[in-house]
Amino acid sequence: EDHEIFQKFLKRETGQVDVRVLANAIVAYRNVRSGLLAPFPHTEQVLLKLKGKGLKLGIVTDAPRLKAWIRLMAMRIGHFFDVVVAFEDTNELKPHHLPFQAALKQLQVSPEECLMVGDMPHRDIVGAKKMGMATCFAKYGNSTLKQVEADFIINDIKELLDVVKGGQ
Repeated sequence: EDHEIFQKFLKRETGQVDVRVLANAIVAYRNVRSGLLAPFPHTEQVLLKLKGKGLKLGIVTDAPRLKAWIRLMAMRIGHFFDVVVAFEDTNELKPHHLPFQAALKQLQVSPEECLMVGDMPHRDIVGAKKMGMATCFAKYGNSTLKQVEADFIINDIKELLDVVKGGQ
């Protein structure tokens, strides 16, 4: 992905592609990008507390698997998740039921035992509700929406601990 863009740029601007220059450009770009990629405040503490309660944690993403894992590892939170369902697992995008169904199966839980937390209501909340899951809209990830049909709405991930406490 990155290398093709830089390769085209170097070819267009210099007429050639020096592999050393290309490699340096890619490394510099990725270092800057990963430096800007950070979890929302309190995320690590909340994930640690949720895992401490013995909860299984999963992610349902429309992103390709490698890209999803790169993001999680760059933010140093990948180890918290038991399951990551990526686009390749079902070849369907949220809100289609198959990605949610795959996560439930891999986590070995029923929809009634699951809480979907998401910042994209038309994908995350709608899809999870269709499956019978409880839903929580993470407003901190998408504060522009006014009306969301989620069971819970949180403004900070810390509030998720109260939501989960009430559900246990």
